[in-house]
Amino acid sequence: MKVWRIFFQARRHSSAWWWGLQLGIAAALLVRWWLENQQSSVPLKPRRSAPPPTKGDAVSSSPPEKPVAPDDDLTRIRGIGPKYAAVLNAAGVRRFDQLAAMSEAELMALFASTGRRPDVSTWAAQAARLIAE
Repeated sequence: MKVWRIFFQARRHSSAWWWGLQLGIAAALLVRWWLENQQSSVPLKPRRSAPPPTKGDAVSSSPPEKPVAPDDDLTRIRGIGPKYAAVLNAAGVRRFDQLAAMSEAELMALFASTGRRPDVSTWAAQAARLIAE
């Protein structure tokens, strides 16, 4: 009888250890997933659009708007991937000339709210070089 008691007690403890290990791994994976999703979320500014035209508006009295330059592919700059490009686009930086005009401090301020710290030291020079091409 004593042998069976030892066996069941040992098994009971090892079973609790095994379930604790599984629960700990599941909790770690859940926390990792949550942290990754928190860091990759970028607060987007709402875009303002013009009100829809009414039937009485046949001719607009305002002068025609200048054509807007198309957005540049910011991922052509070494160190900017899709996530960093999304942060820059959300801040209104969509072209190389805008990026070239920014200082390192301004760029780091954009990424301060995301919790990321990219190496922005060469981005302005690379953007200026791409403008010249």
